[in-house]
Amino acid sequence: MKKSSALLISVAVAGALAVAPVTSAEAAKPRVSIKVSDATPVAGSIITVTGKVRGASAGKRISLQKKVGKRWKKVDSGRVSKSRTYSLAVRVKSGRHVYRTKVAKQGRFKTAVSRTVAVRARKVCVRYGPSKMKTSVTTPRSMAVDLRNGSYYVADAHRVRKFAADGTLRYTIGGTATGTDNRSFNAPTDVEVDKHGNLYVTDMHNYRVQKYSSSGTYLMSFGTPGVRFSGGYPSNDPASVPEWRTRFFYAQDTEVRDDGLVYVLDNYHVKIYNPDGTYRAYIDLDYVSNPEEDDSTAQMELDALGDLYVAYSANPVVVRFNDAFKRAGVIRLQRKPGWTRTWGLALTRQGTLMVNRSFDSGPVLQEYTRAGTRLRNLRVLQYSLGGLARGRGDTLYSVSFSENSLVKYSATKRRC
Repeated sequence: MKKSSALLISVAVAGALAVAPVTSAEAAKPRVSIKVSDATPVAGSIITVTGKVRGASAGKRISLQKKVGKRWKKVDSGRVSKSRTYSLAVRVKSGRHVYRTKVAKQGRFKTAVSRTVAVRARKVCVRYGPSKMKTSVTTPRSMAVDLRNGSYYVADAHRVRKFAADGTLRYTIGGTATGTDNRSFNAPTDVEVDKHGNLYVTDMHNYRVQKYSSSGTYLMSFGTPGVRFSGGYPSNDPASVPEWRTRFFYAQDTEVRDDGLVYVLDNYHVKIYNPDGTYRAYIDLDYVSNPEEDDSTAQMELDALGDLYVAYSANPVVVRFNDAFKRAGVIRLQRKPGWTRTWGLALTRQGTLMVNRSFDSGPVLQEYTRAGTRLRNLRVLQYSLGGLARGRGDTLYSVSFSENSLVKYSATKRRC
């Protein structure tokens, strides 16, 4: 009995192993998870789609697909990271949408598709009301908000100060005098916060960009002084770019893409750097053909898709560039008698553009669609001239250097 039982058990075990062997094809098939940042987003906003890919090598192509009728349409694509994760993005319109991610076949790896996720985008209209903030500033030039917790930074004189969301001062870098060490500035013109909370300071007259952690620890800097060059420009191939192409003349604004690329607005040009500060590419911003017109720029903004929007100071246009640094469109702003200058630009959560402009009659905050349709003029405080910054949710901020104050635009929802 014992021998026969042992025999039966061994046969059963052997049979079980024979019935469900793990084939090389199954082992090579990747498994894809999917998660959306917001299942009920505001129409016009950008949602991110993230997940992990098991069984696939780094660098493998992955696409985000949207269901259109009975077919699937690709709306974004990327590659699997070294940690076997991915991050894709899409701007959503009002209504219900279904998405999935798909890993392409490559070598021994077979095609794999994630489960589907549904998103219902709601249309929301916002009204903004301006009010002066209590934060005491002197000649403020720029402001940036950490969207993770609402804390904010202000470039003020030759210093940068961090405040908690309630206005409590956290720390100060720099002071009333200029300096060249990594805790000093010479006329900082812009502050920017990346998705990890790191701070970037455009130190204009020191011809550099300095990077700090959210706690104020110095991390790195890049940039060297240069001169403006006019004329034809070679290609964006770094190997063929002369040294002057990577130098700063009038660095005034910095933006950081989600993948870590750093964009620096250097008046007539945008210079792109890798996360480690090495040169990457170059965008020529010469827009008008009439030499008597001014090509100087006011401010730039990046959206979550990697598209760059650049507002010109003395020309009523906002030019859009795609994530490959190519011009992708021109938004023409209202041009009427009395218009004098564009000061600032910000992108709202709904995907519209807010432009701070001045007329002979006073400043006006205008809202435009990305197609260039003017939606409305918003009430502003008199002489609130300066750059714009997006806050958490639907809040906007404006730097008023003419009044040495910060202006907050609180949002209230209304029916469309």
